[in-house]
Amino acid sequence: MKHSNNNYQLIYEVQLLLKRVRYSSSSFDVAPGIENGWSAIVLTGSGMLDKNKDLRVLPGLHETHSAVAASEGFRVVVHTPDTQPFPFSESYEVPPGYSASLGVRPRRNVRVGQPYGNCAWTNPFYLDDHGGDTAGGRRQSSRQYRSITCQKMCQQSHVVAECQCYDSSLPLLPNLDVDRVKPCRRNDEFPDSCIHAATDDCLAALMAMYDRIQCARRTRDRVTRNAWTMSECRCHPPCDEFLYDVSYSLSKWPASGYEGDAAYMDIFYGEKFRERFANTSKNDAVWNYFNDENRSSTLKDFARLNVYIADSNVVVTQETADYDVTRLLSDIGGQLAIWVGMSVITMCEVAELGYLLLRHFVRTWRREPSETRPSRRPNSGHETTTTK
Repeated sequence: MKHSNNNYQLIYEVQLLLKRVRYSSSSFDVAPGIENGWSAIVLTGSGMLDKNKDLRVLPGLHETHSAVAASEGFRVVVHTPDTQPFPFSESYEVPPGYSASLGVRPRRNVRVGQPYGNCAWTNPFYLDDHGGDTAGGRRQSSRQYRSITCQKMCQQSHVVAECQCYDSSLPLLPNLDVDRVKPCRRNDEFPDSCIHAATDDCLAALMAMYDRIQCARRTRDRVTRNAWTMSECRCHPPCDEFLYDVSYSLSKWPASGYEGDAAYMDIFYGEKFRERFANTSKNDAVWNYFNDENRSSTLKDFARLNVYIADSNVVVTQETADYDVTRLLSDIGGQLAIWVGMSVITMCEVAELGYLLLRHFVRTWRREPSETRPSRRPNSGHETTTTK
């Protein structure tokens, strides 16, 4: 991908836009719609590759099985600020000669941790022996944790352990000594004689680099497919994660006729694209390639990118514990109120009823005359008969 210096400022403006979304809870003050978004015209350089004299190709190293090999255009990643993007894992392809529109919808996921689930606040590869979040002696407070970053580092750790080199397409480990461990795609082992002639030493160095590349590829595939190996790295989902759902659309650009000529004038005369290569080694090549007579094919090397907010509301998905300690205590208190409480009240009522009955019998006994009371004299053992 080739771009001008002005695109760095535009990319910075997009990062500021996404930061305003990132630190909002439910909505933000960014107006939705493509007319309120960010637009840039990017030079893909697809038609200039065969004219690049500085291009160096090592034979036999073309990745024929790669999903992105030999494709034109550039790739776009919409990610949260202060996070590392991965163009091969989460990007969108923009072909030359087209206008790509990316509608961004912010979304936030809030997860619960132990003992209800597994989520992480920091990358486990940045944790030191004391549990601190450090990397090379520096605290990683500005870098947001993402599970995909941890998974890539997990692959890198196995590549370093098994291949004795690191993969340049994966993030570097915080404790990796780059002076001792070299990249797998290094070509510093080639003798100087390989520039003029192919010798046995050149072939041996080429095969050694090929073996390292294949070792890294096999290790990445094995770790990715082995769920147990990946789980040992403890790459849990983030406890608080901010994401962007993107809707992608394409249209042919620029249109033929007047609008195509207007786009050409804006790029080369309004923005003075060719003047940006002044005092560089590419100045002559740019002026020879981008000329007014070749304007119809010149714009085929460009693509337009539009990034805008499609929805001004932030969708928040928050996990809650299905049965927490507070609910447990409430249920215990409720059961005690039903069973223990009811038993105490019942015992009190029974005791009160017994007391009332006893008092009633005592009062009745005291009010009864003595002659109506049953005799309590002892039996003499003989019967007395009285006759008149």
